[in-house]
Amino acid sequence: MPILWAWEMEKLFWRVRKYLFDAVTNSPSLSSFQNLPAPGKMVLLNCAIIGKESVISIIIEEWKTVDLLKEAIQKRWPKYLKDVEPDGLQLFLAKTADGAWLQSGSEDVKELKKGEKTAAIEELTHEDQKLQGEDGLAKVLEGMKDPLVGQIHVLVVVPKPNTELWLVTGSVENAFDTK
Repeated sequence: MPILWAWEMEKLFWRVRKYLFDAVTNSPSLSSFQNLPAPGKMVLLNCAIIGKESVISIIIEEWKTVDLLKEAIQKRWPKYLKDVEPDGLQLFLAKTADGAWLQSGSEDVKELKKGEKTAAIEELTHEDQKLQGEDGLAKVLEGMKDPLVGQIHVLVVVPKPNTELWLVTGSVENAFDTK
C-alpha cells in the first residue's frame, strides 16, 4: 500500500504542476509581466544640488524615467532632502554650450561646490531646460557622450521651503469649549 500511495502522490504532483504552469502562462493578468523591459544599460550620473557643497553618484538603468531618478536622488541624499518630495525636485542636464558635460575641475563646478552659482550654472538651470519627469533617461541622454567619472551630469534644484506663519488668538478660559 505505501508504494501505491507514493505513486499516486507523484501523479498528483505532476497534474498540479501542469495546471499551475498552464494557468500562469495563459493568464492575461500575468502575461503583462512579459512586457517588462529587459535589464538595460546602467549609467553613472554625478548629481550636484545647487547651493550645497557635495556631489553624489547614482547608478541607474537607462530605461528608467526622470521621476525614478528623482526618487533615487532623494533616497541617496536624505540629509538635504528629508522634507522634500521627489516630484518637487527640478533636474537639469549639466551640459555646456558645446554639448559636453561639466568637468569637475572647471571653475563653474568649483564655485558650485562652494554653494555659489555662476552665470553658466544660471543658464543651465533656466526653466526651459528642466527635465520632464515622464521622459526616459535614454531619451534625455540621447546624442550626449557617455557619462564618465570626473564630470557633473545632473544639476538638482531643491524648492524653497514653504514657510507660513500662523497667528492663533484666544484665551485659556475657553480653550476646552467644544461649541
